[in-house]
Amino acid sequence: MAREEGGINFPNNFEVQKAAPIDARLACETLTDLYALRYTHIGMIVSVTGETNEEDNGVYVMQNQIAPDVDSQLSDWEKIGSSSSESESSNNIILASASLTTYYVSNGGDDSTGEKGNINKTFKNIIAARDAAIADGNDTNNIIYVMSGTYTENNLNTGYSGSFHFESGSVLDANNNIIVSAAQGEEFNVFGNGKFINGEINLSNNGKGYFECYSLDVGSKQQGIYMENDSYLLIQGKNWTSASTAYLCTMRSNSKLVANFDNIDYTGSGIWAFAFYIQSGALGKRTGSVTLNCLEFHLRQGNGFCWFGNQEENQDNFNIQNLYVYSHSKQYPGVFLTNSSTVTNVSFRFKGNIISDGIQLFNTLGSGGGTKDWIFEGTLKTKNIANPINLAGIKSGSKITWDMWMETEDATTSIKCGGGDVYFNKSLYTSGVGIEATGGEIIIDSFKIVNTDSNSVANSIEASSVSDIVINHSLSTNRNISSNITNIGPGSLLYNNNVK
Repeated sequence: MAREEGGINFPNNFEVQKAAPIDARLACETLTDLYALRYTHIGMIVSVTGETNEEDNGVYVMQNQIAPDVDSQLSDWEKIGSSSSESESSNNIILASASLTTYYVSNGGDDSTGEKGNINKTFKNIIAARDAAIADGNDTNNIIYVMSGTYTENNLNTGYSGSFHFESGSVLDANNNIIVSAAQGEEFNVFGNGKFINGEINLSNNGKGYFECYSLDVGSKQQGIYMENDSYLLIQGKNWTSASTAYLCTMRSNSKLVANFDNIDYTGSGIWAFAFYIQSGALGKRTGSVTLNCLEFHLRQGNGFCWFGNQEENQDNFNIQNLYVYSHSKQYPGVFLTNSSTVTNVSFRFKGNIISDGIQLFNTLGSGGGTKDWIFEGTLKTKNIANPINLAGIKSGSKITWDMWMETEDATTSIKCGGGDVYFNKSLYTSGVGIEATGGEIIIDSFKIVNTDSNSVANSIEASSVSDIVINHSLSTNRNISSNITNIGPGSLLYNNNVK
């Protein structure tokens, strides 16, 4: 989604002579004022400062697009700041107040003459401005303002308590090192529209961060984001890319990530190359969460989209308008993979459209012990794949819901079910067997299976031994189901060659 450009070009700056924002909507006295705002937009940041209950004061970000003449409500906003100097919420990030001390940085600056608050005497390097801010008292109201230009620096916030703002046209090359980090309760805030390349964002041990950018290009760094041990990150931007890296993101232990991007483009390398590597390893069971909102995700190279392992009681939500999976060599078959013995009590939800060329999408999904709830909603289109969905490794206690319109061109068997409870809704178009039942339970709400190959005699549902299925409402198909399959549900089976 491209940025909507303004209709008026104004080649100058304002020198505001009023102690208020130039857009009056950005400062509200009460939550009532906040809800009454008109022409709000997703990502809009508003401060509430006059509530009698101090916990209601803070910084709010609009999360939903509502009509311009309709009041919003609390659920439309996410509170990410506090009016006090400390926050009791583990997920709140402290944002700078209105009384900022600014340290300007530009390519034409001079570190020896740079002065705080003086845009005419800028620093040349971000690190130099940071060190000056630390020497001046390291106030959380400090902000380092980075002007257009390219800067090759890393570990920007070491020892620094203030914030950063990168204006449009600014580029930070971290030279395959850390961009910013937070540990031991530290926090960082990065605002603006900068481009960040060849670097990693690192959080651990209750570290918290807010990171806003135009783009984050991991380059050949091991990963773009690494999180562990009760850390929290909210990141948003236009593009998140990698050219040849292992992971976009590694999530361990009780870490929580919220990521909002227009476009994500992943090319991975190495035997463990997954866009999201979600596993605790030696750190014990992972109990955190990932929430990803993305318009387009391009999976070009690597082993897959997600690897889940060593998890317990976690909740992950992936809302992707279009996930494109391109044909490539791979170490493991399957875009979504799970460690077969160490995933328990997890909740995973994918919502969007999946388009795959030559790559199996699911393999041994949910095959660990314990209770799992996997939900897939949207559409799925595959080609050049004999068995695009392999659920044969699922064990008892797993629940997988396919609430999707599916088209599996070139498939000999579209879906293999081998255990757990698999729920089907919507439809499946296939050139071969629709569903192969070798174990577990198949539960059908309202589902349609259509064989698109006029020469095919494949059954819509096949079973090698006596099997039961549960039809709650209806199953419509233009091919027979295997004669050793019995419907034990209250719904009906409609077999008709004209089902389309």
